[in-house]
This record gives sequence, C-alpha cells and structure tokens, in this order.
Amino acid sequence: MHKYQKGLSFIVIIIMVIIILLIAGVISYFLLNVHQQNQKDSPIIIKNEKAFIYNSNIKKFEQISPDGYKVLYYGDAYSPSNNIFVLKDNKIFKFNIISLAINETSLPVLRNETNVYESINDIVLSLDKTKAIIAIAVYDKNSKEYQNELGGPKPISTREIEYDIQSDKWKNSNFSEIVKNILKEDIVSFSVWDSQNNKVFGRYSGKSTGYAISEYIVDLNENSFKKTSGYPDEGVFSFNLGKLALIDDKKLILFDLSDLSNPQKTIDIKNILDSDYEWVDSMAWSPDDKQIAIGTSTKIHTVDIESGNILLRFSDETINSGYTYWDKYKLTYSLGGRYILFDDFDNTHQEDTLIKQENNIDRLTSIDVNTNTLSVLQDFIGGFSILMGGY
Repeated sequence: MHKYQKGLSFIVIIIMVIIILLIAGVISYFLLNVHQQNQKDSPIIIKNEKAFIYNSNIKKFEQISPDGYKVLYYGDAYSPSNNIFVLKDNKIFKFNIISLAINETSLPVLRNETNVYESINDIVLSLDKTKAIIAIAVYDKNSKEYQNELGGPKPISTREIEYDIQSDKWKNSNFSEIVKNILKEDIVSFSVWDSQNNKVFGRYSGKSTGYAISEYIVDLNENSFKKTSGYPDEGVFSFNLGKLALIDDKKLILFDLSDLSNPQKTIDIKNILDSDYEWVDSMAWSPDDKQIAIGTSTKIHTVDIESGNILLRFSDETINSGYTYWDKYKLTYSLGGRYILFDDFDNTHQEDTLIKQENNIDRLTSIDVNTNTLSVLQDFIGGFSILMGGY
C-alpha cells in the first residue's frame, strides 16, 4: 500500500509539473504575441538621415540606426523589412533593427572622385523582402546635366543592380529597361515589386496626359500589362496586392486586380468633402485590407470596405485657413493596424513659422482605430518621413 501511495504521488507530481509548464508556455506565448503586436504598432521614422522607433514605455522616439551611417532605405507600406540599408564611406551596409547587427554587403563601393561620383537614386524592395533593385546614378560635375540651373544636378547615367538580401549576392540588371520595352513608355514609376510572381506595380507619371493618371500592373513573365484608364487621381494598392482604390467624382472606386477595366465596388464619399472645391489628398489601406483612411485638407476619415460606413477620425480646427493644417501626404496605418499615423502641424505660432525655425513644428500623431483616441507621440522641429508603422 505504501509503495502504491508513493507511485501515485509521483504521478501527481509529474502531472502538476506538466500543467505548470503548459501554463507557463501559454503565458509566454501570450506575452510574446503582445510584445510582437506592440512592435508592429511602433512607428518608425527617418529624420536627418537617421532612423528612429517609438518607445511606448518612455513615450518618445529612440534612434535605432548606428551613428556615422546614413539611412538609405527601410521599406514601404507593402514590404516592411527588418533590414535598413545604410551608407558609410561609400559602402552599403545592412542594419537589422531587431538584432542591431550591422553587416557590410558585397555591393560595389560607390564612386567618389573629384568630378565624378555615384549616389543611390532609388531602391525597390521585393514584396517578400528577399531582393532589391538598386538604381545607382552617376554624376559628372563638369557635365551640362549637372549644371542644370532649373531642375538641379542630373545624372549622366544610371545603372541597376539586383541584390539578393539573404545570400548577399548581386548582379547587374536591366529591370527598368525591360518594363519600358513592355509598356513602350519611359515615364512610369514603380513602387512595388512582386518578385515571386515577377510583376511590378506603378503609375503613369508623364507628359501630355492632362489630369488622367493610369495605374499599371506589368507581368514580366507574359510581357504584358494591365492598366486603369481615365481616372484623375492616383490610386493606392492594398497591402496584399489584391485590390486597388481610386477616387473619381466624389466616389471611392475599388478594383480587383484581376480586372482593372470594371470596378468591383463604388462607395459614395461626398459627405467627406466640405465643398465642391475640396478633394481627397491622400489614402492608405489598413493592413487587413478592410478599411481605407482618406485625408482631405482638414480631416481624416475611414471607410469600411464591406459596409461602406464612414467615420470621422480627425478634424483640424485651426481658424486661419491661410495656413496648412496637417501634412496631408503623410498618412499611413501602423503595421499591426491599430493606429493611423500622420504628421500634424503645430499652428500655435502661425505668424512666426517663416521667421523662426523653432516654431516650425511637425507633430507625429496617432489615432487609435479601436477607441478613436487621438495622441501626440512627439514634436519635431522640421520635417520627417514616416517609413513604416512598425516591423
């Protein structure tokens, strides 16, 4: 009987240990998810060529890019990345914002001679964050292109490199030339590259188009493209690249990317606009593609895609209409989708902003979409770029 009781006690202890381990695992999993969600909702900005992330514990931004390095690129709304491209001594490095590791890449060192130098002109990151197309511009200080009085210095040539981020290998590329040959146009700008399906997404930005702007999807495998036609404003592709949103005649026009000729849905947004002379200045998709934020001169609204319901999220009550209310082109969601982020202007000293730089204050502001709570995260003297609302 005694041996039986000892055996039973041992089994009970084992069961209790297993239960404790399971509870600890559940708690750890919950805390990890909360931590990761907080990271996803932490804004990342670029100011003075340095990257900063918002620390909600101390309620201020902290620099995450290393001193002495110039931030070249982080990521866009479609392809947030853990790696920042940074430059030092004309060499390109990768800086991981999670591990804080910095590694020199195999990418060629940029030229920096007396009269000829190279500069990173553009970087398009692939949707899966594994590759990048890097455009390097070559400038000659003695060239007529460089001594351009109207538009500023222009490069004498541009070369492209396709870079594999994981393997750290690169090769020369004619990516843009291939796209131009398919479209028979050279004035289409692209911001999204789906390297797995070999497609690029962008817009016609060119000459003699009046007010018409076309959105393009180029299939590099099929040497073909699709485009919208006849819409006056720029469109915004959804996070998963399944939809496109456009504004036309006080209506929100939604397309499925399989068919850019026939809208999938139309939502009336005339109540967002205060007058016939007001228009939509910016739009941003939520990460789950269920909501769109719309910015006008003084307000920010959200539109629920399924129901069509419209909510007022922000209204600038500054009296003097002769001043800019907020930076209506800086509008994005945090990567976790909980916050809308934008750059509000402090108009307390409107009359002095042109005279005193210290009164020219940009205010990074967030809107909690769950509670509709407005919060000022931090004031900055001078501008900044909101690169991504988290990672």
